[in-house]
Amino acid sequence: KGMDNVRKEVDFAITAYGRAYNGKQSDAMAEEPVFIYAGPMDSRNRTFCSDIVRRGHAFTRDSIEKLNNHPDLHAYVSPNVKTLCGGYGCRHIFIPISRASAIERGVEVET
Repeated sequence: KGMDNVRKEVDFAITAYGRAYNGKQSDAMAEEPVFIYAGPMDSRNRTFCSDIVRRGHAFTRDSIEKLNNHPDLHAYVSPNVKTLCGGYGCRHIFIPISRASAIERGVEVET
């Protein structure tokens, strides 16, 4: 059981690092990006994640910050949806794309 906990903590740390790195990479984009919440849609999803994935929208940095107040977000998720997404063990990630690409694909951008 102890090794399972260690694996979970390592997985969580690697995932959080990847999300933070992805966010930093978006800072280098020529125009202000928008972000797609990507990942599986299945029975393991938290209510928060299901809602965001089902929307199929792109999010600005400001609209991601507003998600920190989402009613279905677990209380243990510190106000950092950008890095933690749906919380511990979440399999989703915000992927940066250009606003033009989002519009071209018919994706609504939440502001």
